[in-house]
Amino acid sequence: MPLEETDWRVHNLIARAGGNLLFVILLNSFTQLAPNSSNRCFEVATNRQRSMKFHRDIFAAIEKGDASKARRIMADVLQFAEVQTLKALSIDPGRTKK
Repeated sequence: MPLEETDWRVHNLIARAGGNLLFVILLNSFTQLAPNSSNRCFEVATNRQRSMKFHRDIFAAIEKGDASKARRIMADVLQFAEVQTLKALSIDPGRTKK
């Protein structure tokens, strides 16, 4: 299975497990709107490695019931993913910050 599909499934499972139906809908919408951004993002070896580490770390935190650690990991991942996705789309991440 391609990493971008695995990554989407991980985020989808986390959203579903959290009972956040709105986030599941938003995640599905985003995935349909920007399928090439994740492909471009995962072309970079460090992004693939970071994603696989995230998968291991987030599952370990969830398995231990450590919600605080899971939130920190997720916040870091979302921030990293935002920057890497903008770069993959040839958008300067600094330009989007206020």
